[in-house]
Parts: sequence; C-alpha cells; structure tokens
Amino acid sequence: MRSPLPITGYSLCNALGTGRAAVRDALEAGRTGLGPSPIDVHFPSAVGAMPVELPALGGAAREWSTRIAKMAGLLTAELDPALERARAHWRPERIAIVLGTSTAGAASTELAYGYFVDKGVMPDDYDFRRQHTYGALLNVVRALTGATGPAWVVSTACTSSAKTLASAAAHRGRHGRRGHHRRHRHPVRDDADGVSRAGRPVRRRLPALRRGARRHQHRRGRRVLAHRAARRRGGAALWRWRAPDAYHISAPHPDGHGATSAMQQSLAQPG
Repeated sequence: MRSPLPITGYSLCNALGTGRAAVRDALEAGRTGLGPSPIDVHFPSAVGAMPVELPALGGAAREWSTRIAKMAGLLTAELDPALERARAHWRPERIAIVLGTSTAGAASTELAYGYFVDKGVMPDDYDFRRQHTYGALLNVVRALTGATGPAWVVSTACTSSAKTLASAAAHRGRHGRRGHHRRHRHPVRDDADGVSRAGRPVRRRLPALRRGARRHQHRRGRRVLAHRAARRRGGAALWRWRAPDAYHISAPHPDGHGATSAMQQSLAQPG
C-alpha cells in the first residue's frame, strides 16, 4: 500500500471560467461551458473554449507567448501561494514539472499555415520551436514557476491529463525507493489544450459532441462533493493508476481487461 500523493495547491481555467472559485460555482450550479466552435468547421459541433480574453505573458515568457502558453500563465498565477511555499522549502532543482497536452501549440501552426496559403510565405512572427512544440510549453512554465528540476511533457491524446498525475506520482515514488526521496519531492503538474482544427475531425466522432452541448441528467458533479470532503479533512490526497493493455491502437479489449486492472490497482493502492 502506497502513501497518498498530497495535493498542496491547484488551479483551474476552462470553459466554465477562470479560477477555482468560478469553475466550482459553475459545477455546483449545473452550468455548462460548451458552446459553438470559435473556429469555422464544416460540421455541427460544441466545444469548451475559454470565455475570456487571455492576458499577455511578460518577462522571460513573453517570447514564447501563444494561446496555450497564456492559459498556462493563468494557471500558474493562481498557484502562486502554493509555489511560494514550495520555493521556500525546496531548492529550484528539486522541483519537477510534469505537463500534459494533446495538441500543444498546433493552433498557432494552423494560423501560420493559413497565412502561408493566402500569402505564399510564413508569417514573420511565427517560430515553430517557440510556438508549436511541446518543449515551448515547458519553457514557459519553467520561466513562470522558477522550477529547474526534471521536466517533461505527457502527450497521450485524451489521457494526457490523467497520465500526468500518474507520472508525477510514479516519479516521486521511484526516487523514494532509490533513497533519493528528497531530491524531487514537489512535482508541479499542468494540463492545457487549445481549440484547433486538427482535433475537431477526431473529436467529432465522440457522441457527446456530435449531439451538441448536452448534459447527462445523471452527471451531478460528484468530484465537487469529494472536494468539499477533502477540505473538511484539511487537505486532499490522490490515488491514480493506469493499465494500458496494448490490445488496440484506440479500442479497449472487449472484456475490459485494462479498465478492470486499472480500477483494481487504484482501489488496492490506498488500501
């Protein structure tokens, strides 16, 4: 049985709002953030896009500024108190960063390519390395947090968000088993994705989006209740497991071996 991975701070910005309080209020009120696509697509679709204008990045992060980087800026800004505590307790090289994203800066490249099709040249201000790549997002978060420990990006399509939690927990556990538990004690994890054309045809096949912005009558936001219970206990802890069964590139095994294994291990981990 493993000890839980403590969550010492978290931030949110998505289609429901900017900041923990705004998102929590929307969930408790049953509001949806889904709406018409902000980019032109040739089929009906509902997407969850940020409802506010994103503030520009400053300082060392300015030259890496993209829409997804600005989202990361909003997230780290709300994490400032937790990051201050981490920086006061751990040296920068002992704070790791784990990021999750499916498309990284693909939206920037789509805009640049549209300009190329129209003008015959790429835009002067477009830089593939600083705007499109996964490493670009790492550079932004490092500049904003001051963390200089191990840093990597998880990109596993729809599981990118969950896999960062598992990766951060596994990284922390590995160093503990090797006797280096204090080396990278405080992982910072972040998940961000922007709306892009590249992902729309794939996500079009998802029934929830194909039907439009609908909310299932039985989806009541149980995680909000779990969050309240954790706050009453004075904190929150997380157990997360994954079990890729390698059955198919996207389809699960008909008997659900991977899902069953993941749930069994998740329940066994905290006892």
